[in-house]
Formats: sequence, structure tokens, C-alpha cells
Amino acid sequence: MGAYVGAPISALHTASVNKDVKQDLQNKALKLGDVKPKTFSHGFLWFKIPDEAMHDDKLPASELKISIKKDGKLVEYNLPITGDTAFAKATASPPSKTETKPADSIVPIDKPVIPPKPELASAPDFKSLPPALSYSYILHDANNNRILEGGEEITLKVEVENKGRGAAKDVQVILSGNKALVDYLGERKIIGDIKPSEKKIVEFKAILPAQIPAATAELSIEIKEGRGYSPSEVKALTVAMKPADIKKVVEVISEINIDDIPPKTRHERKEDFAVVIGISNYREKIIPSVKYAKRDAEIMAGYLENVVGIPKTNIKLLIDGASTKSDLEAYLEDWLKRRVKQNSTVFVYYAGHGAPDTEGKEAHLVPYEGHPDYPSKLYSLKRMYESLNKLPAKDVIVMLDSCFSGAEGRSVTKTGARPLVMSIENPILAGGKIMVLAAAAGSQISSDYDKVQHGLFTYYLLRGMRGEADVNKDGIVSLGELYEYTRTNVSEKASIELNRDQTPLLLPSIETAGVRLSLPVAKIK
Repeated sequence: MGAYVGAPISALHTASVNKDVKQDLQNKALKLGDVKPKTFSHGFLWFKIPDEAMHDDKLPASELKISIKKDGKLVEYNLPITGDTAFAKATASPPSKTETKPADSIVPIDKPVIPPKPELASAPDFKSLPPALSYSYILHDANNNRILEGGEEITLKVEVENKGRGAAKDVQVILSGNKALVDYLGERKIIGDIKPSEKKIVEFKAILPAQIPAATAELSIEIKEGRGYSPSEVKALTVAMKPADIKKVVEVISEINIDDIPPKTRHERKEDFAVVIGISNYREKIIPSVKYAKRDAEIMAGYLENVVGIPKTNIKLLIDGASTKSDLEAYLEDWLKRRVKQNSTVFVYYAGHGAPDTEGKEAHLVPYEGHPDYPSKLYSLKRMYESLNKLPAKDVIVMLDSCFSGAEGRSVTKTGARPLVMSIENPILAGGKIMVLAAAAGSQISSDYDKVQHGLFTYYLLRGMRGEADVNKDGIVSLGELYEYTRTNVSEKASIELNRDQTPLLLPSIETAGVRLSLPVAKIK
């Protein structure tokens, strides 16, 4: 059953048995272990001698040494133990410095007093009380829009508080969830120990790559305590991630000069014809000039000859004063009719002013001597479409670098009249052989592009015809490819550089054009 020895000690002392029981234990160390300062009774700190140190339920004759520390000073007590003495106690108070008490200062107990079990009389041990951890977080992104965007700096701040009576040990914050986001922020941060009522903060920071994956990311935030006193909840957040917008920055070192007409193609189209009209300067001085219309027409005629392959004798170029209303009627209605054959493709190009009529019902081309106040001096698109549709040709492609709203640009209107939305479509186009590429929608302006000294629409028509529109790289620029190339580039350039809307049109629409979109405009191989 063992026996007890006791030494007087206050609750603030720290004591341990650190010597051996001699003789019968044959100098083997009797390690009784550390004794907690609250394990005391009747003013004594009690140490239990284990059974193996006993003989016939009596202690062997021996001397037990006890070390007691108080305020950093060590006091040793020699406790003589005899076979018929079950208990011993030290009566002297610990001195102020280290000293060894002689054996005679130890007073044996004649009548053993069996104390209650130490654990029943123990005071609370605050070191063994559990912590109680709680936490909160804040996710901050640089522009405060609550979206994690590529190139942005983000910070996840986690605050952990110990609301318990015991200290928290080896605390850490662990992130899981979206792999990319965890990789950017890091998987964990070590906080260490947290005292009762103490708060500690850790921050996860990252600068996101510009091209992060677009995703709705979930991020879990978990607190781990080294002994298992972790919070019972794991908090999670959901946040949108998106890559940074890529800005296209183009430094123009040099560009193809479209005025340098390419060498003549070997694919001659002897049965095809073209009428090319360009009017920069009008007879009526009240009509503003169209800066680059004449130049547009001259270069277009060269492309139709060298790139498309139409013989020069099959191309009629009408410039300024040679573009009267009677000239337009003669070449569009008579000259073509006498030459065009069943397998012919006809090209009509016009650069100059367009105008609505006085009642706003029709769109017109403005000939050299034309005037928007006098409908008889205008040449209506309806009349042109009807004449072209009567030709025996297989296909007719019309390209109009003009606009018909009366809203400036390549458009004029009756004196005092307001600009209006004017459709250039005609029922003839829906079921006929004519396809129209127009520079702008009805309410928009057909723009000049001063940088290259051409109409914006014509500039990209020419670039597309010389091969840039050949998306599938089959050596043929089709009508559909030319339209898509021109529409995309004109719209973008008008918006970025000219600060206006201009969207080229295809008539009939691309949805109803069908196989005619595959019409070859130019062969470049």
C-alpha cells in the first residue's frame, strides 16, 4: 500500500523529489516525479513512497532528500526514514538561502496521520484549463469591388481570440478550397500560443497574376490548436475571380501603303465588268467636297484591274465632272447592258455624297451637278438597283462608300432639313442577284480617315482585297470574308480613333445571303 512523507510548503512553492532512497534500494534512483504545488493537505506537501520501496509494509531505514524551490532559491531537506516510522515531517520553514537541514531537525511522527488522497484535496490547476478559440476574417481587394481580378493585390486578414481560461498552444490558420487561390495566398500561417483574453492577427497577402482562371472560388478558413482545442466550425467564403482585361497596344512601325497597287494577277476575268465613280468636288459650291473620294475611286479601279483581274477595257472610271447624272445613267444602264454576259460578275463602286429625298422616302447618289433640294438632279438607289438587276449577269456586287442620313460626313440633306435614319435596302435586293457592301448603317456617318488619306471604309476594302481578309488562307478572298474583315476593322477604328460609331452593312443580310457569301472577289495565289 506504500507510505507517505510530508514537508511543510506553501501553495506557491514548486517541489520535486530528486534524490534516491539508499540501502535496500541499492542506490537505484527512486523517481517520484514532479509534484504540483496544489497537491497538499494540513499544511504539508505529501509524497507517496511506492510499494516496491517497502518491506513488510514498513519503510526501510533510509534518508529521503527533498528539494524545494522558492523565489528561485533552492532548499534541501534530509528526511531520515526508519523501518518503524511511517511518516516524517520537516518542521523548519525554508530558509532564505540554500542550505541543508540536519537530520535531527526532522521530527518523526509518533502517531501516523493518514491524509486524504492528495487529488481529492487539490486546488484548481489553471494550466490545465482549456482555451476557447473564436475567429473572424476580412478579405480585401485593391479596388474594393469584391471581385478578385488579375494583377490585383489581395489581403485575407484573420483575427483569432482566446475567450477561455486556459492558454491555447501552437495555433495556426489553414486555408483550403480553390487550389489556385490557395497557391497564391499560401496554405497556412502559424500564430503560436494565445493567452486567455488575447487576440492575434495574421495576414495572407498576394498579388494575383494577370491571367488568373475565371471562376467562382470557395476558400475555407480553419483554426487548428496543437492539443486539439480547435473551434468546432470551419468558415468558408465564395468570391468571383476573373482575369485582367487585356488591352491591345499596337505600335505602328510601318503599314502597307495601299496606294502601291499590287502586281497584276495571273487570274484574268475577261467576262467581268466594273463601273467606278468618285466625286470629291461638286459643281454646286454649297455642297462640301468629299476629301478623298476621287483618290478612293482611282485606287479602287487599279485594284479591280490588278488584284481582281478585270481587264482595263472592262472598267469605266468616272471622276468629278465626268460623273454627272447623265453619265451615271449612261454607264450603269446602257454601257453595262451592252457588254455583260450570263457568266459575268459586275462590280459597282461609288465614293461621294449620298442624300435622302425631300420626303425622306428614298436614298440617292448625288451626281457632280446634283443638289439635295432638287430630286430631279439626284440618282436614286432604287433606280440603280432595278437597272443592275435586269442585267444578264450572274452576280452584281455594289460597294457604297457614302451615307444617306444627311448627318454630315459623306452625306448632304435639303436646306433646313434634319438628318434622318435612311435605309438603303430595297425589296429588289432580297430576291435578286445584287449584294451591297455599304459603309455605314442608316443613321451613321461614313468617315474619312485622314491618316491614310482615304475613306475609312474604302481603306479596309482595299486591304481586305489584297489578301488580309483571306481568313481560311485558301488564296481566295470571298465576299463573306471581305465583309467580316471590313466590318470588324472599320467599327474598331472608328470607335478608338475617330470616337464615333460606324458599322458597315451587308445587304441582303448575312443570314439570308446564303451561298452568295462564297462569291470570289479576288484570287491572291
